Amino acid sequence: MHLSCQEIFDFLIDYQEGKLSWWQRMKFRLHLWMCPPCARYLKAYSASSEIFRQALEQDPPPESLMELTENFLRKQRRDAPPEPTRKD
Repeated sequence: MHLSCQEIFDFLIDYQEGKLSWWQRMKFRLHLWMCPPCARYLKAYSASSEIFRQALEQDPPPESLMELTENFLRKQRRDAPPEPTRKD
């Protein structure tokens, strides 16, 4: 029996964490081979997970940088031209 796209979605984390049985992994991989949308989804999900993991490993920015950034953004909002109003 083949896995459905919904089952691929449901098993995604277990697949990435190596928690599926050998048989489940083979069915998972077969579905990915036959279903390009699910294969693309897995690729994007994996890339996002990796970016998130790397971000968690980074030291937070210094407080002074956060303060400078917040002040810059506040000034940008103050100096921005008003948005045009829509006339319906």
